[in-house]
Amino acid sequence: MPERLFEDADNWAKAARSKLDKFEENLDKPNFINYDLLETKDPSGGPDIINFGESLVTELEEHKDISMVRVAN
Repeated sequence: MPERLFEDADNWAKAARSKLDKFEENLDKPNFINYDLLETKDPSGGPDIINFGESLVTELEEHKDISMVRVAN
């Protein structure tokens, strides 16, 4: 499995935790909307946390299947 996937997963987890922490800090504000958690179509704003997470999971699953095939042989 590429080392990059471990780094990407770790970076994604840290970014997701930060965004969720911001959401939790503002739970008592009834009109608060954490726009960081919404899907974005603007690539200049950085990678979308949801789409990036989904693509990361897909890529990790591909390597899981390859590893299982190697173990079975």
